[in-house]
Amino acid sequence: MATQVSAELQPIIAAFSEVLDQNPDAPAVEQGDVVRSYRQLSEAAQRIADQLLNAGVISGQRLALDLPRSIALYETILGCLVAGISFMALPRGLDQTKGLETAKKANCVGVLSNNPLFPGDGIAITDIGRFFKLAECTQTPAKDSKTGVEIYCVRTSGTTGEPKVVPINSGQLTAFLDNTQQTLAAPKYAKWLWIHDLSFDFSIWETFGCLAHNGCLVILDEHIKRDAKATFALMVKAGVNILSVTPSEFRYIFSQANNQHCVESLHLTDVIFCGEKLSPSTLLAVFDELSRHRVRLFNTYGPSEATVFCSHHLISKADLELESIPIGKPFPGMKFELVAINELGVGELVLRGAQVFDGYLGGELITDGYHTSDMCQVVGQGKFVCLGRSSGYQKINGFRVEPYEVEEYLQSIPNIDEAVVLVENSHQGSFLMACIRVQKGAQLSTRDLRLACSKLPPYLRPARYLLLNDDKWPVNDRGKTDRLALRRSTCGEI
Repeated sequence: MATQVSAELQPIIAAFSEVLDQNPDAPAVEQGDVVRSYRQLSEAAQRIADQLLNAGVISGQRLALDLPRSIALYETILGCLVAGISFMALPRGLDQTKGLETAKKANCVGVLSNNPLFPGDGIAITDIGRFFKLAECTQTPAKDSKTGVEIYCVRTSGTTGEPKVVPINSGQLTAFLDNTQQTLAAPKYAKWLWIHDLSFDFSIWETFGCLAHNGCLVILDEHIKRDAKATFALMVKAGVNILSVTPSEFRYIFSQANNQHCVESLHLTDVIFCGEKLSPSTLLAVFDELSRHRVRLFNTYGPSEATVFCSHHLISKADLELESIPIGKPFPGMKFELVAINELGVGELVLRGAQVFDGYLGGELITDGYHTSDMCQVVGQGKFVCLGRSSGYQKINGFRVEPYEVEEYLQSIPNIDEAVVLVENSHQGSFLMACIRVQKGAQLSTRDLRLACSKLPPYLRPARYLLLNDDKWPVNDRGKTDRLALRRSTCGEI
């Protein structure tokens, strides 16, 4: 696989070269009944790279991708690697106007799409789509930084403000892949499920992680992901070994399953959790069966700014007795530090190390680590626990309140899977509203919650509660709890 970044992405290049040399006809990717070998994947990536360069995209520039999760998209991102072109996937939920606006703001040279974006035809990229050049682009080919050349960009979700663009360079991606190989030690030649939108960087682990382990990528079609039974059936039929999910997605996929039967029908070796806080209740129903079949469960942590995830914790039976599953210890070459620590040993987590990005697109360089706004504490054996996200102190009737502290307390109450505490405002003043996801099959009332919260100081007690079952709990396109949708909810129990 000849590539301009080959010298800097050794985990991918070494793995690709190995399989092409030893077993080029091994399956590299499958979607439905269509299977591509590593030889075919390499040839497609080279063909796409040549066509992009011939279309006028220059190595070092940034290209927006507007393509569905597919073999074609997998071939395209590898083609970008070959050509030395950075890619940024546009969220699939964006309409055409917002998609183009997003690409322009990120200073992309153009958009590669299988949809007609402009009256003109664009330049055809065989079996992929058409390249539409953006006249507004002012980007010149990037110069190598101390952390290498830019490989991809991802947009933050924007839940805490305007979305930002996070560029990840070859040095940061190499550190991530090296660290995951060393700490998670996923089996080689396994089948990996690609379940996430490429605009969510958990998919970087699914795609490049699979490639670095000589695996076969099993693609979950976008329409199938919305059907838990169909998703589960695909995992069984394809023999998926590596499943990477958010806790919300895990609950969704296993929601319809008979625990013993469902685990026996699977071929899982590893489940990697990321993207959300993992509560023990998520695992209670299936943990014993998964353990009996020697399935390893890892909880990981990391924002996009630290290249997908940068900590790991192998989950044990004892963890199910805790209020929250630890995020574990940092990867080699990463340093976790808590700042502004309170009397309970809780502080904001600051990340430093080889996986931390250089800075937001158009922003200043990161010089003193990345401040996550996530509140953590250290427990036994130096493991970290993430308690929640700090949005800063809120004033409620003159008292300073951190919503994550109330969330942590609520999640310690039996029959609660997850709690989100929002600050609402009315003509009578500000108050706390607690959105509660009730455990499957459990009975819980507002009265039960008020009684449990009577142990809290009055100013920490929610004034209103919204109780939702698992099937009503909103999840966004990234597989995470949709806090904006919860905020928009107007119904509740007083």
